[in-house]
Amino acid sequence: MCFEVALKIVNAPKLKEFHLNFSYNPSVVELIGGRLDSKFVSQSGGGTGDAFDRLLANPYSGSGVIGRYTFRMIARGNTTIRLYNPHLLDESGNPILVTARECSVRILKLGDYSYFVHIVESQLKDLQEDYTVLESQYLATSQEYEDLQLQHDELTDDYNTLNSSYNQLENNYQGLYVSHNDLQRTSSALEKELQNTRNLLMVAVAGIVVIAIILYQNRFRK
Repeated sequence: MCFEVALKIVNAPKLKEFHLNFSYNPSVVELIGGRLDSKFVSQSGGGTGDAFDRLLANPYSGSGVIGRYTFRMIARGNTTIRLYNPHLLDESGNPILVTARECSVRILKLGDYSYFVHIVESQLKDLQEDYTVLESQYLATSQEYEDLQLQHDELTDDYNTLNSSYNQLENNYQGLYVSHNDLQRTSSALEKELQNTRNLLMVAVAGIVVIAIILYQNRFRK
């Protein structure tokens, strides 16, 4: 019976070459082979050396499963599968700092298909890592939401204040508009009265002039 162990990298910076060895209990499991994902090697081959030394066709940056290694179960028992002294190099040949994680395997029964394999620790660490990332994203999103909510409340208060000021100015405008209309009507009435008074004065002056002329003529006739 066989099982696979995935070789996963996280946040690789331009990975070009890696050298690694597996450490495990050879009385419980046996490494029988490994393969890289096809996207990491060229179609003409791309890999050099044995199963533990690989030269990638192109530098790789990011996270993902780059290869899978097959183990055969040969006896009941427990074993921890570790990466022993891994070396990663970038495209310039400079070493890449790496922290290797292990996985625990427990083989309960061999023979037919009624076997059970636990690959617990690695999965739990991956889940914990994913949970930590999601929790960090949630906290950041929650903080952004609270900041936006605070800004929304402040903008709402400003809007209410401006709206109140606008309503007050609208009321003042309506009052001034009414006063303007009243003054305009009063001005029209005064202008009409002034015109009438002017006409009366002109008639009176004309009458006085006529009287003065008549008196003057009568005086000279005597």
